[in-house]
Amino acid sequence: MTKRNRGVIKRVRQEQKQKFAVGYVRVSTARQVTEGQSLTQQSEAILRWCDANGFTNIGTFSDAGVSGKKLTTRPGVQAAINAACKHDATLVTYSLSRVSRSIDDLRSVVHRLEKCGAGFVSLRESFEPKSASGKLMLNILAALGEFEREITSERTSDALALKIERGERVSRFARYGFKHEDGKLVPEPAEQKVIELIKRLRAKPMTFAQISAELARRNVRNRAGKTKWNPSTILYVLKNAAVTYTGVSTSATK
Repeated sequence: MTKRNRGVIKRVRQEQKQKFAVGYVRVSTARQVTEGQSLTQQSEAILRWCDANGFTNIGTFSDAGVSGKKLTTRPGVQAAINAACKHDATLVTYSLSRVSRSIDDLRSVVHRLEKCGAGFVSLRESFEPKSASGKLMLNILAALGEFEREITSERTSDALALKIERGERVSRFARYGFKHEDGKLVPEPAEQKVIELIKRLRAKPMTFAQISAELARRNVRNRAGKTKWNPSTILYVLKNAAVTYTGVSTSATK
């Protein structure tokens, strides 16, 4: 925004209390950028809304040929938000998807604008967070965001569990007692013997601290090549040993 534009804003506000708007438009394909139709249509729709509702448009920011997935990588939307906050203006966009396709990002934008006293309007959805319907939509978006995160978490957990059941690789490092071989986890004989020893010591019963001391006394080395075993490492080894890999199942800790 130029110094001339800022001067116009200041002069107009001094003459009368007027409502200001900042526009934001975005297209995601190179073809739309070249033809300019989508950007032009969005900008014209914003200007028509401003005229119809008594707002003065003080600038329209754009992100041309940029995906709506990530909010932080788009300078246009960041500049639009900053301008709206700076001038107590209303950020006007053609549709919610132009600002972000992420529910969490969209909610964060609305909250950021509300915190600095700016407004937000999406033309296609007739969305205005200060209205009753707008507040309802925000609550719905919040619920959808939480639902989306839970579904994603469940799918990730299920996928990992299936990979473990099949003996497939799920991380960079194999768990103690196993090694990566041809993309799968297979038992590591030397470490399996250590696990069996730990189980026998635990069954005596011995505490994890006592087991650590006994392993050191027997000169049993861990993966780091040291004889010092942390009691929490003993617990971790036993818990992992209770997971089934490639048809090999060990008993759970007690």
